[in-house]
Amino acid sequence: MKYAFLLYHLLFFSGSTICFSQSELSIYFDKNSNSLRLNEMKKLEDFREILRSSSVTIDSVQAFCDKDGTVQYNDTLAYSRVQSVMTFLDTNISNYSIKIIGERYIDPQNYLESDWRKVTIHFSKIESEIIEIKKNEYVSAFDTLTISTVKGSKTDPIVIQIEFVPGEDQFYNQQSLEELDRLFQFLKNNENIHSFIRGHVCCGSDYDLSHRRAYKVYEYLMKRGISPKRLEYKGFSNSIPLKSPEITDQDRQLNRRVDVIFHVL
Repeated sequence: MKYAFLLYHLLFFSGSTICFSQSELSIYFDKNSNSLRLNEMKKLEDFREILRSSSVTIDSVQAFCDKDGTVQYNDTLAYSRVQSVMTFLDTNISNYSIKIIGERYIDPQNYLESDWRKVTIHFSKIESEIIEIKKNEYVSAFDTLTISTVKGSKTDPIVIQIEFVPGEDQFYNQQSLEELDRLFQFLKNNENIHSFIRGHVCCGSDYDLSHRRAYKVYEYLMKRGISPKRLEYKGFSNSIPLKSPEITDQDRQLNRRVDVIFHVL
């Protein structure tokens, strides 16, 4: 299927459509860091989808730094930021023109430190068509769940639609945070509901990771004010698969999950 491509600068979380208006995309970093922020990972995720559609090509990449540190330190940091970006995009850094600007050319009259901690990707369209990348739209179980659904007995396990950074217990994208907020709102509005949070993994036994991921959800809810008396968590490793044997990526996706069982206190 062909789409027309509209070069709109990435409008992040401004609506149901994510697009690009200019032929550049800037990814921002924390001070003295080359680690990608969660929201910047989401921007790169969307751009990677555009790249894989073969509708744009990267022309060049520029790396900037603020004025903190020596010129040599900032050049090294700027290059490591490029590596972080291109690794996430799953593309070879040597394929593109890389310009390390570091702290050079900073206008002292219009200098805002946070604006200079970035990597800017310059790209151009390949086809004269318009492509629109829509946010993943999903229906959360917590949008329609009510206390009457629980009816004093335990519910079936409800999968929390969250994703984690591979091999870690860190939430991967904004959708995960939105889903957790829905879960929080449900518990906040129904104070006599108890939650049993269960962590699961795919691809072999890993009780520690399943435990840490279940705890991460528990911690999120507790920090937002849900009483720990209403929360329970446990990691089950790969002992309760939804799909067995695991053959496809979809099978593995189904099995690596965090779900929750509710009952009335």
